[in-house]
Amino acid sequence: MGLSNSPRGLTGTSPYKLVYGHDTVLPLKINLNTLRVSKQNELPVDDYWNAMFNELNELDSERILTLDNVIRQKESVARSYNHRIKEKSFRKGELVLKVILPMEKKSRFLGKWSHSWEGPFQVTGIYSENAYLIKDIESRKVINSINGKYLKLFYCWKI
Repeated sequence: MGLSNSPRGLTGTSPYKLVYGHDTVLPLKINLNTLRVSKQNELPVDDYWNAMFNELNELDSERILTLDNVIRQKESVARSYNHRIKEKSFRKGELVLKVILPMEKKSRFLGKWSHSWEGPFQVTGIYSENAYLIKDIESRKVINSINGKYLKLFYCWKI
C-alpha cells in the first residue's frame, strides 16, 4: 500500500493519484470522518457528478504535467550520457576496423584471446545517423550499413 501512495521521483506524484485523480483515502480516515469524506456524503447528486467530472479534467492536466516531467528527465539523462560520448566520423575512402560482435564466431583455438577487431575495411558510403557502408579490401565484399560506434580508424605504418 505504501508504494502506490508515495510520490515517485521521476513523475513527482503517486501512481494512485495518476490513475484515480486524487490521493488515497485510507480506511482510518473514513472511520474518523475527515472533512473530505463528510462533505462528500452531504453533496447533492448533480454537484457530486460535477465534482467528479472536474476531478477527471484535473487528472488529465496532472497526467500531462507528469509526462512533461518524465520527458524532461529523459532528456537530462540523454544529455548527460551524450556529453561523455565522443562521436566518431569517417570520410569516404578511409580505412577502418570493424568490431567482432559477441554474436559472431570467434576462434575456438584462441578462445577469449581471439581478436576483437577485424579488417581493414574501406568506407564506401556515408548515411545519416552515423551509419556507414564499408567493403572488405581483400575480398571486395560490400558489408551492409553498420553503425559508426562499431568502427574505429585503421592506422597503417610503412616500414
